Amino acid sequence: MVIKNISRVCGWFLAQTLMLLILILAVALVPIYEDKVKCKEEVDIVSMYDKPKRLEKMNDEDWRYFIERAYELEVDVELAEDIIMCESGGGAWAKNASSSAHGYFQIIDSTVLSTVRNDPQLNLEVGLRLLKDSGSGPWNASKSCWSGGT
Repeated sequence: MVIKNISRVCGWFLAQTLMLLILILAVALVPIYEDKVKCKEEVDIVSMYDKPKRLEKMNDEDWRYFIERAYELEVDVELAEDIIMCESGGGAWAKNASSSAHGYFQIIDSTVLSTVRNDPQLNLEVGLRLLKDSGSGPWNASKSCWSGGT
């Protein structure tokens, strides 16, 4: 009888100890989990970049979109800025007089539907995706301008 009672007490004590350990572990992991959640929260990447004076023609909404998408697509922001400046002077509505090229990146109609010319952010999206997927090749005609002559 005494052994049975000791066995019950020890079993109960062991169960209580195990539950306490689980609770301590759970409480200890909460800060680690919260840190990981904070890392996944949206970072205001735009605040990390000052809008350069040379892109003053680009409105603030387009600038925010440009920076956020360039960051998400892992595109070189400075190279993209250089290409935009050489292609359109930073103007959303720039149009090449001798081709169908239009917008910030001077996207030509044969690259995408002509609707890109009516939407500056869509022009930025197409330009940034082209830069990510094809490199600077689509803008080789203006390379001497945006590459610093190299």
